[in-house]
Amino acid sequence: MLIELRSTTTEVLSSEKYLALSAKEKANILQVKIIPPALGEKDFGKIQVDYKSPVYKVSNE
Repeated sequence: MLIELRSTTTEVLSSEKYLALSAKEKANILQVKIIPPALGEKDFGKIQVDYKSPVYKVSNE
């Protein structure tokens, strides 16, 4: 079985996933931008994270 990884320097996370980042992942953060929820949505919006070095994630394709 082949697992494909993609490199990214920007990622949009939920607040839960952002709070669950490890100390190593947090040390790699360059900048954070809060994206507020649209009116009527029942979540806390999203968080855009820009990383200092590329992060590799499993490709969903």
